[in-house]
Amino acid sequence: MIENLRLINASNIDLDASQVEKDGKSILAPDPGRGLGERDEAAKLVSTLFLQDPAKRPCMVTFAAIEDRGGAGRICAAIASVLAGAVPGEVCVLNANFEGSSYPASFWSRERKGLREVLLQDLPIRQCAIQLEPKNLWLLPGGPRDGDLSQVLHSEKSRARLLEFRSEFQHVLISAPAVTRDPAVTTLAQLSDGLVLVVEAHATRREVARKVKESLELANVRLLGAVLNNRRFPIPSVLYNKL
Repeated sequence: MIENLRLINASNIDLDASQVEKDGKSILAPDPGRGLGERDEAAKLVSTLFLQDPAKRPCMVTFAAIEDRGGAGRICAAIASVLAGAVPGEVCVLNANFEGSSYPASFWSRERKGLREVLLQDLPIRQCAIQLEPKNLWLLPGGPRDGDLSQVLHSEKSRARLLEFRSEFQHVLISAPAVTRDPAVTTLAQLSDGLVLVVEAHATRREVARKVKESLELANVRLLGAVLNNRRFPIPSVLYNKL
């Protein structure tokens, strides 16, 4: 556990990599083969992050793993799916991990331009975003799988374009690269209302997590919490509630 940072469990959250297709539209949804548990976990995260206090409710939240293959993209997508069913406004997922190879298939689109082009070329947001189910859920894919986030967020213009999403959608969930891989994640988190760190159970070293947390705090990034992903053993609720 990372001291002074609320630990939110998401051990069951995952998405079906094949991404179910209906009417030509990809659906971001938990894997039905995993049962109701993962949906319950996503609902807990949504309640904690977005439904507790209307005055403090974040609009734009960045999700980033500490290290590669931490599952941030899948967790972000699962939470967006549940959130869209819980709020009347529109929810949009942005794939800002331009090199992610283990992300859901729907995070990429050969037919449409993605977040990279929207930020660099002044393209209309709605023209590039994909409307999913439910109807208030949108996805903006990442674009070509090359380059990195730093190349996109290098200018004030591209950063200003990112902030335009606030006026387009009630909630914007950003799936970012791993914090230890791309320093531009810090910039992305600074432009957001906060950052959720994804900690890979049995893989992320305590010292690495501590250093990442400290560096983000020095950069004045608001840490909304941490998600423990892929926990392989149960924690009794009486103990878990004390974490």
